[in-house]
Amino acid sequence: MTATEALPTGLPFVQMLGFLLGVTFTVLGLVLWAMEGGQDEASSKLRHKMAAGWRGMSSLAWTRVPLAATGWLIARIDGWVRIGFEEADRGIAFGGIVLFLLFVILPVLALVNMLTGGSPFLFMYYLSLLAALAFLNFSGETGYLKILNALIAGYLGLSLIAVIPIYVLRAFSEVSIHNVFSHAVLKSPLVAVFWYVAAYGVRVMFDLLVWMVGGRFQTRPFGFFIHAVLAATPLAFVLTFAALLAGHLAVFDQAPVRSWTLLLISTGLTAVSFPAVFGMVALSAREETEGLGLFWALALGLILSTMVSVLAAYGLHFGTGQALSWTEAVNVLIGLSPDGKQIYLGPDFWLMHLPFLPWLMVVFVMIAGVAGKGIAALSSRIGVDTGVEKQPFLASAMLSGAFASVSYALFFTL
Repeated sequence: MTATEALPTGLPFVQMLGFLLGVTFTVLGLVLWAMEGGQDEASSKLRHKMAAGWRGMSSLAWTRVPLAATGWLIARIDGWVRIGFEEADRGIAFGGIVLFLLFVILPVLALVNMLTGGSPFLFMYYLSLLAALAFLNFSGETGYLKILNALIAGYLGLSLIAVIPIYVLRAFSEVSIHNVFSHAVLKSPLVAVFWYVAAYGVRVMFDLLVWMVGGRFQTRPFGFFIHAVLAATPLAFVLTFAALLAGHLAVFDQAPVRSWTLLLISTGLTAVSFPAVFGMVALSAREETEGLGLFWALALGLILSTMVSVLAAYGLHFGTGQALSWTEAVNVLIGLSPDGKQIYLGPDFWLMHLPFLPWLMVVFVMIAGVAGKGIAALSSRIGVDTGVEKQPFLASAMLSGAFASVSYALFFTL
């Protein structure tokens, strides 16, 4: 038996994922079933929303269900980008959290880092900001220093919006690369907070530059695309470590390779894939669209995801001894070892499939819509009193049960 043949395949891990997914859908179904009898205010509001959704699903023709389901998903994604990223500064919670992070947590951490032998740069930088703020406080009323005051204000704004968040992001990401793998995985959601703040700062700088030349970046399709990429970056960072963890558990890779190249390629291409695929599907989710049908949108989305995936596999270890050729990248794409001799679902397999997540989300929502339409049609045949509008929680529990059955089937067939 050769060394390659002795490698674990990773299929038992996929089998376990199928079982865990089935358990998740089962628990969700039981909770929804139990909520059917709830009469509290919160469940009543949710009941009205779910009943409206099931009512709309029941009234649709079968051919319109996939289109409506994808349209619903695209609308939710666009709303999350606008509320959670583009308009986040309008919320009190966002301002409080960011201010507390920038003016309390980071200065304290910078001081502790300096006192324990670390780099004093960040703490000294904060001292320079404090000095600039103090000077601006006294010189702000002096008309003769308008130009100097403007420069100092720009220095303060640029530092807080971009320089400090990006510096801290780099420092914490560097720790994630060289830290113990299990610690890096656990810390990745916390580090993603700094990726979010840095991405938000870059977004502000983009918008400011476009505004200075007389435009509004967010009103243009390309501008919204850039915003969506930046909004997806923190999520892509966490997904990168989740993919590394999946490879670690699947093939018992005790120390998956981490580097800045891997981190930037995986995070960047995954972040780009979300708005790219969703945007392509959105062209078919609009009723007035005549040129691009849903089938072709899904086909093009799959092709785009595949291209980005192969590009990611080629670039993950670029310039190192573990770099993959284009042929090896395709082998990893289809679940084989780089030499193509056996099934091998290692870390690179999971990393390069992250760009498929938005496409899989669209397919899942379409299948859920069709299955929901089937449940609605079946319920209407049984009787009005048991229809999905009368018992939306029960209908949702049935839908969850259907997905649980599929997940268990995956578990038993592998």
